[in-house]
Amino acid sequence: MSLRRISKEKLSSPDQLDQTMHVAGPMYWTSLLAILIALAAAGIWSYTGSIPTKAIGEGTVIRPGGVFNVFAGGSGFIKDFKVKVGDRVHANQTVAEIYQPSSDDDIRALEEHLAELRSQTMQSVSLRQDSAKLQIKSLDLERENDRNEIEQQQKMAKITSDEVGTDEQLFSKGLITRQVLVDAQQRLVTIQTSIARLQAAISQADSQAFQSNWQPTELKRQQEIEIHDLEARLLGARNRAHLNSTVVAPVNGEIVEEKIYTGAMIPTGTPVVSIQADTDQVIAVLYVPSNLAKDIKPGMEAEVSPSTAKREEYGFIRGKVTFVARYPATTSGMMTLFENDALVNSLRSRGLVTEVDIAMERATDTPSGFRWSSSRGPDTIIGPGTLCSAQIVTRKQKPITLVFPFLKKLMGLH
Repeated sequence: MSLRRISKEKLSSPDQLDQTMHVAGPMYWTSLLAILIALAAAGIWSYTGSIPTKAIGEGTVIRPGGVFNVFAGGSGFIKDFKVKVGDRVHANQTVAEIYQPSSDDDIRALEEHLAELRSQTMQSVSLRQDSAKLQIKSLDLERENDRNEIEQQQKMAKITSDEVGTDEQLFSKGLITRQVLVDAQQRLVTIQTSIARLQAAISQADSQAFQSNWQPTELKRQQEIEIHDLEARLLGARNRAHLNSTVVAPVNGEIVEEKIYTGAMIPTGTPVVSIQADTDQVIAVLYVPSNLAKDIKPGMEAEVSPSTAKREEYGFIRGKVTFVARYPATTSGMMTLFENDALVNSLRSRGLVTEVDIAMERATDTPSGFRWSSSRGPDTIIGPGTLCSAQIVTRKQKPITLVFPFLKKLMGLH
């Protein structure tokens, strides 16, 4: 039997007329349509949509200018803290007091010495004044006697002078010998010499009286100089003690950490508290792994998530990158900014990191003062010292370029 004949018989045979024919229903076409729509939407999204690539960093919210350590000016015991963490302080405000036994002893010794010197001055000047009064009284008496003696001697001198004149006339007439004349002249000279001696004694007494009057005044002046010098030393000691026993804030700001405890013995130069400098601005300082930070540029979008606000509940704070360091951060550089060993060690635990500063968008209608992505944010203040993380969008790619990398070149996407 030929193959052609067999084929004709099968075509004309009615043996398969009783089999059921399957026809597609509405559900089938609906499912197929949904799949086609989904595929079309995925295709459109893969070309028009974008998938962001993000670099993640960790850090904290700070005020620009960094954190200042306030150091003890002297050694001693921490007596008392005048502030607590979170308090606002102003420049030159006392934040802590230090008890310094040695300084107190030095001041007490100077005070006792000063009191003793003042007492000695009063006594010595008083004694010198009393002595001067007695000396002056004695000198006055001596001068009075000398004046009386001079008066008597002057009378004798006048009489003797007259005698000499008479003897000269008698001698010229030959009535007396030369010896008589010479004796009279010698008596006159003796009297005149005595008068001169008495006058010199009076002048010396005047000088001694002046010295007696001057000595108490000079003694008082010298003692007052010593007292003044000692007062200056005492004032200097008190000023140094006040300066070294009080820890004052150098700037307006907020206390972020007490670095020592009450009663602790500290040497000079020990950090006592840390102060965040006061400013109206706050920024997020993040540390991003250096291999990712190289793709970050100023102006890129950032999503800041404070540790005090759950991201899934409140979303994130919108921000923009304002600064990217050129080199990886060093421990000393981070300490200058934070002055916190534990925080610095934690941020450096992932290896080399680079500083990235983010300016967070402000908002007047949220409790925190920042603009959030999905809500008004928490009712808490996001202030300096708040730990945070951030996701920084470094690149946006069309989904289709991820599925078909070769299309990048074809579509001119770099």
